[in-house]
Amino acid sequence: MAAAAALAAADPAPAVPQAAGSGGPASRRDLYWLRSFLAGGIAGCCAKTTVAPLDRVKVLLQAHNHHYKHLGELQMLS
Repeated sequence: MAAAAALAAADPAPAVPQAAGSGGPASRRDLYWLRSFLAGGIAGCCAKTTVAPLDRVKVLLQAHNHHYKHLGELQMLS
Protein backbone atom coordinates (compact mmCIF):
# COMPACT_ATOMS: atom_id res chain seq x y z
CA MET A 1 0.00 0.00 0.00
CA ALA A 2 2.82 2.40 0.83
CA ALA A 3 4.57 1.61 -2.48
CA ALA A 4 1.43 2.49 -4.46
CA ALA A 5 1.11 5.79 -2.61
CA ALA A 6 4.78 6.59 -3.31
CA LEU A 7 4.35 5.85 -7.04
CA ALA A 8 1.23 8.00 -7.21
CA ALA A 9 3.04 10.89 -5.55
CA ALA A 10 6.05 10.54 -7.86
CA ASP A 11 3.93 10.61 -11.03
CA PRO A 12 1.11 13.14 -10.53
CA ALA A 13 -1.70 13.31 -13.07
CA PRO A 14 -1.68 16.35 -15.40
CA ALA A 15 -3.68 19.27 -14.09
CA VAL A 16 -5.51 19.73 -17.40
CA PRO A 17 -6.00 16.66 -19.56
CA GLN A 18 -4.96 17.10 -23.20
CA ALA A 19 -7.44 16.29 -25.93
CA ALA A 20 -6.22 14.30 -28.92
CA GLY A 21 -4.67 16.58 -31.55
CA SER A 22 -4.66 19.62 -29.29
CA GLY A 23 -0.91 20.24 -29.61
CA GLY A 24 0.11 18.74 -26.30
CA PRO A 25 3.66 17.87 -25.20
CA ALA A 26 3.92 14.89 -27.59
CA SER A 27 3.01 17.07 -30.56
CA ARG A 28 5.61 19.69 -29.58
CA ARG A 29 8.22 16.96 -29.18
CA ASP A 30 7.42 15.56 -32.64
CA LEU A 31 7.98 18.95 -34.31
CA TYR A 32 11.23 19.71 -32.43
CA TRP A 33 13.41 18.26 -35.20
CA LEU A 34 11.60 20.34 -37.84
CA ARG A 35 12.05 23.58 -35.89
CA SER A 36 15.71 22.75 -35.27
CA PHE A 37 16.24 21.93 -38.94
CA LEU A 38 14.66 25.20 -40.09
CA ALA A 39 16.55 27.26 -37.51
CA GLY A 40 19.84 25.68 -38.59
CA GLY A 41 19.08 26.31 -42.26
CA ILE A 42 18.23 29.95 -41.67
CA ALA A 43 21.36 30.43 -39.53
CA GLY A 44 23.50 28.85 -42.26
CA CYS A 45 22.03 31.11 -44.94
CA CYS A 46 22.62 34.22 -42.84
CA ALA A 47 26.20 33.20 -42.07
CA LYS A 48 27.02 32.38 -45.70
CA THR A 49 25.44 35.61 -46.96
CA THR A 50 27.49 37.62 -44.47
CA VAL A 51 30.83 35.88 -44.96
CA ALA A 52 30.83 35.30 -48.75
CA PRO A 53 31.52 38.94 -49.78
CA LEU A 54 34.30 39.20 -47.21
CA ASP A 55 35.85 35.99 -48.47
CA ARG A 56 35.74 37.29 -52.04
CA VAL A 57 37.58 40.47 -51.01
CA LYS A 58 40.17 38.36 -49.16
CA VAL A 59 40.84 36.25 -52.28
CA LEU A 60 41.12 39.32 -54.49
CA LEU A 61 43.59 40.95 -52.11
CA GLN A 62 45.66 37.79 -51.99
CA ALA A 63 45.71 37.53 -55.78
CA HIS A 64 47.03 41.08 -56.12
CA ASN A 65 49.53 40.91 -53.27
CA HIS A 66 53.19 40.35 -54.23
CA HIS A 67 53.70 38.18 -51.17
CA TYR A 68 51.41 35.48 -52.65
CA LYS A 69 52.68 35.63 -56.26
CA HIS A 70 55.00 32.63 -55.81
CA LEU A 71 51.98 30.44 -54.97
CA GLY A 72 50.42 31.17 -58.35
CA GLU A 73 53.69 30.36 -60.12
CA LEU A 74 53.91 27.02 -58.36
CA GLN A 75 50.40 26.11 -59.44
CA MET A 76 51.18 26.93 -63.08
CA LEU A 77 54.27 24.69 -63.06
CA SER A 78 52.45 21.63 -61.78
